[in-house]
Amino acid sequence: MGDVSGIKSSVEKIQTDVDKIISDIHNLQSTTNDHKNRLQDLEEENSELWNKIEEMEQYSRKNNIIINGIPYQEDENLHTIIKNLGDKLETNVSEGDINATHRLPTKKRGQIPPIIVRLNKRSVKDQMIRKSREKRINSSDLDFSQQPPRPIYVSEHLTSFSMSLLSKGVELKKKKLIAGAWSNDGKIFIRPKENDKPIRITQEDQLAKYEHKKGQAKQTAKSKHK
Repeated sequence: MGDVSGIKSSVEKIQTDVDKIISDIHNLQSTTNDHKNRLQDLEEENSELWNKIEEMEQYSRKNNIIINGIPYQEDENLHTIIKNLGDKLETNVSEGDINATHRLPTKKRGQIPPIIVRLNKRSVKDQMIRKSREKRINSSDLDFSQQPPRPIYVSEHLTSFSMSLLSKGVELKKKKLIAGAWSNDGKIFIRPKENDKPIRITQEDQLAKYEHKKGQAKQTAKSKHK
């Protein structure tokens, strides 16, 4: 009887210890869930803040254009070059329309430094970009005849992130995985198919699904062939 009583006492103690361990585990699980929820909230707040900063940075560039393809010359007068470019694009650009302009540094040796221009009128910016797409002029049109003709492009001044999104969209278009990719008012858009409505792209993962289309198409073709 004494041995049975001792065993019973030991079992009760073990059960008490087990109950305590189970309670501790539940408390840890609850704390972990609280931390996960807080982490998720912080990630959402961080994403919102990042988006606001991105929007503010793009907004600060709303009247800016980037000009690529104009050869660099010593003692060049960028204001004169921009006004001449405006004439070729059938856009009246006066001295008062140009707020500031300068060449941007380049990463690759021998690359022509692009020209950034801050304009005072949004209408002038929009017209120069639109006419640049329509007329497709080159450097010889601006009397840079001593050098091989280079195409001149006028585009929006995008943030690094938006430029990355646009570049990936253009690459998808080149691979014929989507019908088009472009920017408008600092925003990036794609058209999945010719008759589809434009889709605004704000994150890289929105483009990821189009990356796999080619592989899926090949796999489907192989399956049909079998």
